[in-house]
Amino acid sequence: MQKAKRTKTKDELMTSAKNILIQDGHEVLTVRKLSEVTGFSHTSLYYYFSDLQHLLWELRISMIEDMIQELSLPTSSMTDPVSEIIEAFTRYADYFIEHPTVFRFFYFHAFQEPENDNRFRQLEQRFQGMWHSSFTRLILDGVIAPENLETVATSMIYMVQGLLLLSFQSNKTQLDIHREITNCFRYLLESQLKKGEIHEKS
Repeated sequence: MQKAKRTKTKDELMTSAKNILIQDGHEVLTVRKLSEVTGFSHTSLYYYFSDLQHLLWELRISMIEDMIQELSLPTSSMTDPVSEIIEAFTRYADYFIEHPTVFRFFYFHAFQEPENDNRFRQLEQRFQGMWHSSFTRLILDGVIAPENLETVATSMIYMVQGLLLLSFQSNKTQLDIHREITNCFRYLLESQLKKGEIHEKS
């Protein structure tokens, strides 16, 4: 009973902390701020989180799970694997366009990973697994060679993250980002396809 109550209270604290982060950014989130919002004393909060870094790490894990759940929703049925992968990464970009403070939190906060905590690596595997079927289709259709998969996938992620940074620092619209993802990805994948055709002929 006591354990269930502790879990419920911790979940409520996490929800409040998450709301602060989404609305105002992780820079604003402090133990004092969370205490003010929730009405819990500093001492009570340390019962659930050893320090601020512990709270931020728990938030990171929880918010990655939120993102995976949202991005795992069914996509439109497509016969073209290139369009399928473009849609998948466009949804990834849309998530951060709608949650810019989460993007800053994920990519600009220096996290301190606790020892013997492998949850982040497990989430990374789940995250990469979301696009596994799309990339597999690209290989089966001969668009990219298996040995180039990691490089192509990494290039795509960096492209999208770079476009997101530009969108936050300029007047680029969501439609602009969609268009640029489509153009960049098609160029990259067509280049890979042409490279494969040249190798086959030689």
